[in-house]
Amino acid sequence: VPYAGGLYLAGKTAVGEPAQLYRTVGSSGTAEVFGGATDVDHLTVTGGALFFAGRSPDLGLEPWRGDATEVGPLGDVCAGPCDSNPRGFATTSEGVTVFGATDRFTGDEQVGDELWRAGANNVELVADLHPGGSSSPGGFATMDGVLYFTAEGEDAEGNDVGRELFETNGQDIGTELVVDNNPGSAFSGIRFLGDTSGGGVWGVFRDGGYEPHRLTPDGFELLGDLNGRSGGSLDATMCSPDRCDISELFDGDLYFAAEPSFSRRRLYVSDGVTVSAVPTPAGVD
Repeated sequence: VPYAGGLYLAGKTAVGEPAQLYRTVGSSGTAEVFGGATDVDHLTVTGGALFFAGRSPDLGLEPWRGDATEVGPLGDVCAGPCDSNPRGFATTSEGVTVFGATDRFTGDEQVGDELWRAGANNVELVADLHPGGSSSPGGFATMDGVLYFTAEGEDAEGNDVGRELFETNGQDIGTELVVDNNPGSAFSGIRFLGDTSGGGVWGVFRDGGYEPHRLTPDGFELLGDLNGRSGGSLDATMCSPDRCDISELFDGDLYFAAEPSFSRRRLYVSDGVTVSAVPTPAGVD
């Protein structure tokens, strides 16, 4: 990732060796080891700082933070040398950086895989969204200044809603369910495709497949049933559990790949309000 005039990356000196943090130095682009973390992963620049998952002998795999001067462990989510496996670093409009991480013991209670925030020199639990289990937060995406994510959790009355869309300001009060797209505790696949000049576009699982939707105050609204049959037009292009990689924002519109009914994959475009197929040039199949 580019940061502070340099390039930061996770790299190995040999096959089988743990990944370390490297940064380029000077105009020559020479890379040097930066910091003492190993098993470096989820390298992210957010909130003006560099965040990543890194391992140290005493703490295990925990969140690290730093700048162009130094990096170091942010805190010990999973107390001792166990691994909290932090990931999904993202910053709210209030300037709070949050992430998902596992297994801190608070008193005699194990919280599980939940939402955490970066403090000044520590880590703090934002909310236990799935008491007695794990909410497994992921798919962080910012739209109109709001930080959204998906998690397994409960509504305001304590009812299990399954995996649905939540929002957070980095505080317990302000982290809440946005919509129970599939009422009850049933699975609801929601994946952020990208923002546009007219609003965000989401891949939402409904009636047997993923199709493009937009988020309204009343919930998700179908932008177009591109498949028109059992299954979804976005099924084959949903490249990760949390986010579609085959999408690109250009001139305020979102371009993405989808498979219409009984047809090969095609390119579509959306302004967040409508969706349409991009005309195929002559001679292109």
